[in-house]
Amino acid sequence: MPYESVISRTFKNTTKVLGNAARGIVDGELVWQFMNLPIGERWDVAKKIGTKVDDILDDMLDIERLSAQF
Repeated sequence: MPYESVISRTFKNTTKVLGNAARGIVDGELVWQFMNLPIGERWDVAKKIGTKVDDILDDMLDIERLSAQF
């Protein structure tokens, strides 16, 4: 049986994280799925994370505008 190497990417932080280490990691595809949610579900998600739907949409448009050149 031939040897198969496993290639993976890891994130290494030099400072000790107190709490959930995955909290600062964002899945871009999951974030963009927010746009396809019905308005009621958007409102529920925004409420659960402590912000407004308009603020999330404004941030997403800013990201789209800033990353359009890449």
